Amino acid sequence: MRNDARKSCRTRSLRAERSKRLGADCGVTALVCAVLGACLVREGWMGWLWYACLGMGPGLTLLFMRWMEAYDHFTARLREILICVVLSNVYAFGLGCAAGFGLFRSRMLLALQGAGFCLQMAGMLLCNGGLYRRFHHPGIYRNPSLLVVAAQGCEARLRRLKYGVLSDFDAWYMVIGQPGQEGPPELWERLERSDALCIFDNVWGPVYDRLMDCAMKAGKEVYTIPRMTETNVNHSCLTHFDDIPVLYRNDCRLSLGQRFWKRTLDLTVALAALAAAALPMAVIALWIRLDSPGPVIYRQERYTRDKRTFRIMKFRTMAADAEKQTGPVFARKNDPRVTRAGKVLRRFRLDELPQIFNILKGEMSLVGPRPERPFFVEKFEKEVPQYDGRFAVKAGLTALSHVYGRYSTYICDRTYYDLRYILNYSFLLDIRILLLTSKTLFIPNAAEGEDEFKAKPITQTGSR
Repeated sequence: MRNDARKSCRTRSLRAERSKRLGADCGVTALVCAVLGACLVREGWMGWLWYACLGMGPGLTLLFMRWMEAYDHFTARLREILICVVLSNVYAFGLGCAAGFGLFRSRMLLALQGAGFCLQMAGMLLCNGGLYRRFHHPGIYRNPSLLVVAAQGCEARLRRLKYGVLSDFDAWYMVIGQPGQEGPPELWERLERSDALCIFDNVWGPVYDRLMDCAMKAGKEVYTIPRMTETNVNHSCLTHFDDIPVLYRNDCRLSLGQRFWKRTLDLTVALAALAAAALPMAVIALWIRLDSPGPVIYRQERYTRDKRTFRIMKFRTMAADAEKQTGPVFARKNDPRVTRAGKVLRRFRLDELPQIFNILKGEMSLVGPRPERPFFVEKFEKEVPQYDGRFAVKAGLTALSHVYGRYSTYICDRTYYDLRYILNYSFLLDIRILLLTSKTLFIPNAAEGEDEFKAKPITQTGSR
């Protein structure tokens, strides 16, 4: 009986769920603006000025929600969505109050802004929470079936994907043979019964093309794991030599103007962060000193732009001389070398705070590929295609791979994120990544160390 009821449920549409949450948030924003307008209807022309200032705040909230990818991330959990709602309202409230109070110096306006944001936050939390629970209710909707196809050699990444989408897809996984072997007959039968298809980057050419063709003809959603070599194609401009189409990709290095604005952002934010974090950093330093013997600041040689070396600064989170016996190794999940203070600092990434001084010295940037040790760079260069491209810009305090991945993220995936950031660089992209970084501070698994997936061989991908 339960299976029959399950089959009669509607299939979740991730795109429709995203659109409905956006529509609900727009409705809440419109309601808040209407309530604020009713409060100011008797204030005359000054009331209209106030209303224009008040209405800017709720609109900024939707903009921050968009920048923090509250409507873009297909498999976002409820906690992540609610974090986006709270942070977006806080950021918009801060900007709105600064603008409103700076222009009018009115406490009444400040009180109305506070009331409006509280009303909007409560409404958006209720709407997003209610819609999430409705779409995930097993008696109303069923998760779409997802067929994941991979060739032999990437079992570790396949397991990571499997456990990462359990709450959003009913997935079926098939590992096909090595290049030169056709997919088994049950592959095509399973594809017909699936709602969506995910293809790994090591599936070889003819099978890859046939899977894409069948899925597109059947109108199925298609997800593909990108190949490293595709970064050159996906971020190229179309031109032509005579009548022959040619893809052109410009030099990935930043222009003089881009470097100027990037450095301006670095100095502005780093100085503000240093002023705000000076006292917390002093407290953390005292805590580390009392928690375990050894230096407070840990310095280590890393690479930045053009492979120039510098000494990165971090709060020490491990026992002194932790790598004396093992040599250079990645941090592991539940690593016994991590101190009690270090566990908390790593959880909220507070161990990175001293890197503010690296930014002020010009050795690092706020946003850029995370700096890596020379020992691992030499290893990754031999095994990861286009890994050298990461050194076209300065190393960063945070990165696209930092907000989308974890410490344990597969190195090829981290490199793809870094190359995508460099090829799509813009000033607004840096702002967006900084906002996304603030969200990851409240997501528990964002700072996990090496796990069983990362312990596998580094490169497990093949060419098409």
